[in-house]
Amino acid sequence: MISPACDFCKKELEDFGGILFSPPENGLVRKLHVCRSCYSRIVDEFKPHR
Repeated sequence: MISPACDFCKKELEDFGGILFSPPENGLVRKLHVCRSCYSRIVDEFKPHR
């Protein structure tokens, strides 16, 4: 089985992670694969810093 690589850290996905879709631009949408580790980092960026 061929697994996609995370578009952020470039490691092959060994477990289900996430998919990030870009806003449409000229009718096209980019799809990015995200591993669990990078997903956690992205979510943490949106949390308010205390």
